[in-house]
Amino acid sequence: MKNLFLLILAVSAMALFSCTGEGGSSTNKGKRAVTTSGYEYIHHVKNGGTTVQEGDKTFMHLVVTKNDSIELQSSYKMGRTFPQIIPPADKLQKPFPPTYEALMMMSEGDSLTIWQSLDSVPNLPQGFLPTDVIRFDVKLVEVQSKAEVEALMAAGKEKETAITASTTAMIKDYQAGKLKSKIKTTDSGLKYIVLKEGTGPQAVAGKTVSVNYAGFLLDGTGFDNSYAKGEPIEFPLGQGAVIRGWDEGLALLKEGAEAMLFIPADLAYGDQGSPPRIPAKAELAFFVELVGVK
Repeated sequence: MKNLFLLILAVSAMALFSCTGEGGSSTNKGKRAVTTSGYEYIHHVKNGGTTVQEGDKTFMHLVVTKNDSIELQSSYKMGRTFPQIIPPADKLQKPFPPTYEALMMMSEGDSLTIWQSLDSVPNLPQGFLPTDVIRFDVKLVEVQSKAEVEALMAAGKEKETAITASTTAMIKDYQAGKLKSKIKTTDSGLKYIVLKEGTGPQAVAGKTVSVNYAGFLLDGTGFDNSYAKGEPIEFPLGQGAVIRGWDEGLALLKEGAEAMLFIPADLAYGDQGSPPRIPAKAELAFFVELVGVK
């Protein structure tokens, strides 16, 4: 699965979003206006609510198109919105990226189209020309305030601490062979324990799943988790967006379930690993919480 932020970085040669609200505004809904950075835009739906502020977390649908004909990215086709915490404007280079200027003019429920000409963007990646124009269709689905974001992050940190303690203890028991009576093993070699049965819909290939997780090496070293980030990860199941062990393991669960997955290297990152956090041929342990299936 392509990374949206890397795509925009390649196109814009700068970080995605950020701003102080220096973008222009339009009182002529449906007519083209120009931001202070020179981007043309149309504010299709303008609800007049509180606009996005630094520190807010936005959830948007975004379609990126080259020359109004070649689609580069679509959150709709990926089955999820893109989250972004708005950083301080002084952390970004000017001119601000078009998506940043767009968001800083928007309130929840707004939609806007903004265009960026590449004639002034240096070091264009292969496949892009200075004559190209990139179109960004943005729909702002949800905004969490800075205070809400901080509260969610604090709650996530507390839960991260509790899950780390229980999971590392379970990994020790696994290593000592104490979980043999509880573990189930699939034909591929994936081992799993359902800690809590789900009562919602079954996760099946093609559905978009929302997952909280904490990943560990078998020595108990944590290498990644969603709790510290304050939100679950969303992706289409069975489409190769994640490691094979996740695609297989999550398909065994229903919404609301919690489970431990012990994933052999050939269902994870294989002989090469994922440096620097995950060594070669590493078996991995994941606590997973299937938050949603849609």
